[in-house]
Amino acid sequence: MSYIRNKDTLYMVVRYDLNDPSSSEVCCAITKTEEFASTLAGQYRQQMFDAGILTYDFYVQGQTYYDE
Repeated sequence: MSYIRNKDTLYMVVRYDLNDPSSSEVCCAITKTEEFASTLAGQYRQQMFDAGILTYDFYVQGQTYYDE
């Protein structure tokens, strides 16, 4: 039996540097749905590509939190 209340998952769009794996990752957006986070990651990736910046990529990371 679980006593977890208010359990929820948020999805973060995270940017990372392809050329420097030791660099810090940056959270660019937080959404309530994975689909919207994936859409944003694709839009951010396209904006970087259009600007000629090819060193960054984006991924979606889910974070579950809850109140006890």
